[in-house]
Amino acid sequence: MTATVATVITHAYNESYLLRWWLPHHRDIFSHGIIIDYASTDDTVAICRELAPDWEVRSSRNSDFNAAACDAEVIDIERSLPAGEFKMALTATEFFHCNDLPALLDDIASQGMHGARIRPVAIVDIQERTDISTDVPLTEQCHTGFIGGYMEPYKSRVLHDHPDGAYSIGRHYSGHQDLVEYPDDALLLWYGYAPWTSATRSRKLQIQNRIPESDKASGFGAQHIITEEQLHDMWQKNVALSGDLQQIPEYIAAIK
Repeated sequence: MTATVATVITHAYNESYLLRWWLPHHRDIFSHGIIIDYASTDDTVAICRELAPDWEVRSSRNSDFNAAACDAEVIDIERSLPAGEFKMALTATEFFHCNDLPALLDDIASQGMHGARIRPVAIVDIQERTDISTDVPLTEQCHTGFIGGYMEPYKSRVLHDHPDGAYSIGRHYSGHQDLVEYPDDALLLWYGYAPWTSATRSRKLQIQNRIPESDKASGFGAQHIITEEQLHDMWQKNVALSGDLQQIPEYIAAIK
């Protein structure tokens, strides 16, 4: 796949584990990437520079994961990009899959629209993992989970060419109305519960340490404020919803 002119933006705090898959995947889709680093203490920055040397790594202007401030920083970056350029804001758990991005962008334009809301898929391992490889794409190793359910539209993301995404808190919703709803052959794979390894659990449990008390009091980021036991229970509930995604034509069409 040849990258078209489009930028992906993500913020990272100690994301070296997932970035080993995330960066090679997205550098083949997007022509440019901007990683906002939140003072990572692992080798996040080194991995970014190794695996995507032409992309930008910027130190965040924020000291913590204040939801409104995080969104504002992403919006300001979007506004700094060339007018009319497509962009997409993701997290390291979110993998955008589209077999032909130029064709998707042409289809969006042919409908007189300025973006698309991408349908989310939860990727959920149904058992503990010990055999995961960073040298093999995650789609070849983790392909159980579910489409629909509580994730829609809670976990969708927007690909757009507006100056900014007009996001609500968390950037899953946009105020723009000129968006194609769930275009064919494009999916957003959310690795919320896969690969189910100790590294994944440590990553999920660390996030709450960077959420300010003001956000906790307002209910922002509540999904991250959990104990290890609660995390295990949440995983089990998602396992109960999951099956083999390779049996779903919509999934196969987007990730082939």
